[in-house]
Amino acid sequence: MEPTPRASKREIIPNSVLAALPRRVYESLKPGLESATLKFGDLPAEAVANVKLMVLDALGCAIAATTLGDGCRESMAVMCRLGGAPESTIIGTADKVSAPNAAFANGALVHASGSDATTANGADANRACWSR
Repeated sequence: MEPTPRASKREIIPNSVLAALPRRVYESLKPGLESATLKFGDLPAEAVANVKLMVLDALGCAIAATTLGDGCRESMAVMCRLGGAPESTIIGTADKVSAPNAAFANGALVHASGSDATTANGADANRACWSR
């Protein structure tokens, strides 16, 4: 995989993310990235406000899930034990783990109770931390 070119001030996706993509995926995205003109200021205020609320809701759900007990604690512990570069944080902890492990643990925490904003009618089949 070739390294991506140095980003300009108009960087839309960080170079570190682009560099991790398979070459064919990067090549398919490249034309769109070069011609993208959307700026943050162009986004509707209502959309920005809704995304901010969803992020806060997700963080609240994740923090609450760290105390749920069986299932969530074990998921977090497994992700910590898997090793890797200490580059990302599991929400609600001081633990640094690899980015993929943090993504798994944080996603599981956000969806553990099924009450996050992305869950339709509060029902979610992906309750990764529930122990039954």
